[in-house]
Amino acid sequence: MQKTYGQYSSKGLSMHYSVYGEGKRVLIAFHGFGQDESAFDKLGEKLVQEFKIYSFDLPFHGKSSSTKSPLEKSDVKDFFDGFFREEAIERFSLLAFSIGARLAVTLVEQFPNRLESLLLLAPDGIGTHAVFRLATGTALSRNLFSFLTKNSHFLLPLVHFGTRLKMISPKEERMLKGQLNDATRRNRVVQTWLAFRKLELNPEVFASLLNEFAIPTFMVLAEGDGLVPHKNFSALRNGKSSFYEKTLNCPHHRLIDFTARLSDGFWEAFCNSSLSR
Repeated sequence: MQKTYGQYSSKGLSMHYSVYGEGKRVLIAFHGFGQDESAFDKLGEKLVQEFKIYSFDLPFHGKSSSTKSPLEKSDVKDFFDGFFREEAIERFSLLAFSIGARLAVTLVEQFPNRLESLLLLAPDGIGTHAVFRLATGTALSRNLFSFLTKNSHFLLPLVHFGTRLKMISPKEERMLKGQLNDATRRNRVVQTWLAFRKLELNPEVFASLLNEFAIPTFMVLAEGDGLVPHKNFSALRNGKSSFYEKTLNCPHHRLIDFTARLSDGFWEAFCNSSLSR
């Protein structure tokens, strides 16, 4: 699969991206924490005939950076306003995984009339996980979160304590310890969580946008995923827009790989939903 690469910068936000695919329609993709633009390479093989895929490195990942924190929704809108003009993009679809969905959700809010379809994998940012809210909700909690995360000898016992209090599942504890086992990863957690903390939507507001603009939405979840509470999506299930949901038996961090193995029928349905717009 042949790729080209680009970098777009605007007002302190600089994002690196790859471009591949032979389709006439555009798909904007955002990976999850600790990944980069290559996270969707295998999954993208299912879509390259129908889409031209722009797969971005999130800020603080790969070759992307930001001097602004937190990112405001207006920052994201201004960035993609300029990017869409430069690339002559009028309409687009979205693909996002985990914390990358915070950018996707913001684009849904800012450009709903330009969206063709939406594919969300265990999306963060539709409502907020209690741990994320606790860590980033106030100036005091943000300072404490930053200090503890950068000093793992304080943080890791707290993660275990959170598991004992059932605030964190055993699966989450194992994943968090894996992400926090070196200084670079710990620093990235702080940067990403603090920068992305304002990029979210109430589930009911998000569902109303999907309904109002009739945006076909495909959601794939990981069974028993404690990082992304499934209850946040009840408003979407009860909406009037075209909504397709599938739950896979896999851990959160393997969801992209497992989604790439879904049947051709799933991918045909997603591609056709874009054509219907």
